[in-house]
Amino acid sequence: MHLCNAHFRLAIPLETKVAIALAHIGSGNSLQMVGEVYGNTKSTISITVREFCEVVSRHLKPIIFMKPANIRIKQMISKFEVLHHIPYIIRVIDVTHIPIIAPSIDPTSYHCRKGFYSFLLQGICDVECKFSDYDFGWARGMHDWALFLKIDIGKHVVKGKAFPYKLIGDVTYPIRPWFWCPFKGGNSELSPKKMHWDFIQSSTRMAIEKAFDMLKGRWKILFKRVDPPLSHVPNLIIVCLSLHNSCIIHKDNFNMQWVEEAICEMEHMKEEVFRNLKETNVYHITEQAIQDMKWLGNLI
Repeated sequence: MHLCNAHFRLAIPLETKVAIALAHIGSGNSLQMVGEVYGNTKSTISITVREFCEVVSRHLKPIIFMKPANIRIKQMISKFEVLHHIPYIIRVIDVTHIPIIAPSIDPTSYHCRKGFYSFLLQGICDVECKFSDYDFGWARGMHDWALFLKIDIGKHVVKGKAFPYKLIGDVTYPIRPWFWCPFKGGNSELSPKKMHWDFIQSSTRMAIEKAFDMLKGRWKILFKRVDPPLSHVPNLIIVCLSLHNSCIIHKDNFNMQWVEEAICEMEHMKEEVFRNLKETNVYHITEQAIQDMKWLGNLI
């Protein structure tokens, strides 16, 4: 990320480049807005963020996602067991959506039920909400279980190499000897014992939901639509996951209010976009077309 001074301008100091990248990733503000703060053009900010992501993913990822020692695994199992006395749990797994620009190829496959285009991010975390494995980039049509079978820990567990340790997930994953899952069905269909199991299983599984909230709350670029070219998004995800783990390792405090603020900001942005859309001719033409179709339908 070091550059030499040019004839007509000085190179951006390394410390400033890191600050620029963290400001963009942490706040989720546009490249133009970050550029105005630091006195640089949109293209310069874009290049700086991309270089930062490439360097961090190359050098920090191998350190952050190292295979834990046996003593560390036993410590994690003990911490999980303390929660609700469920033994042998090593990790929790779930999937979340990362908003993206509509892909040019087969965009409908990436349009999720929440009304936006997204990639799936499958994460596996420990009781401290640190991610130990992940997979990213699949369309919404990919089932959680099929996605699990593609990641390293999934292949490892399926072959029985993790015995007697187990993972814990939601109802989208099948019940296996090495996978603690809830019972399927409503409360009226389950016995008291099964309902109690679902409760403590769900409470234990909260670690991954909290991890995703912390990830998106601290790095708000994941809460909003990720605007970089899709080829650069995987590095961005690696950076956010690595920095998320690093913050936990170094005991950086996290305020859950950040998540609420990000959600409120997103709702405000949606309202503003919709309000701007209503002021355009396209909106009124579409509304008129819908009314005309309803009128014709009543005639028929």
